Amino acid sequence: MRTNGSTSTSTRARAREVADQRRHLNPYEDYFSVPMDVILPGNWRGVVKYRLHEDVFIAGYRVPSGFATDGASTPRWAWPVFPPIGRYLVAAIVHDHALENGLGWDTSNALFKLVLQDLGIRGWRRHVLHGAVVLHGKIQKLKAALGLGGHYV
Repeated sequence: MRTNGSTSTSTRARAREVADQRRHLNPYEDYFSVPMDVILPGNWRGVVKYRLHEDVFIAGYRVPSGFATDGASTPRWAWPVFPPIGRYLVAAIVHDHALENGLGWDTSNALFKLVLQDLGIRGWRRHVLHGAVVLHGKIQKLKAALGLGGHYV
């Protein structure tokens, strides 16, 4: 049983210290800390793009400033649970950049999973996000094989 507020104060101080250390290890903990412009589409069917103001460096990978991405390519029906600019925005930025620079689906997907881990995305959310990215890649490869388009194949 507590007799004074000192235990509570020291616990709060320790929690603050741990949070500060986490922020130091992961500067992208808050996705709003990624400085970027929002590029609106020309019409209502278009895709919103986000252009980086600064380099993003995480998991040994660098995305240069000026890179534009659509964030996570999440279907609109899933936005309440997985919005396109959620806590995993940095992972989506790295994944898109890796694909656009020819690293291929398998390497880009593995990098996406590594960045999710570095961002502290745990448990079911990380597995669902990574699984969705892998599935999307398989669909794109199939589309390309059938001559229906397909991105980054």
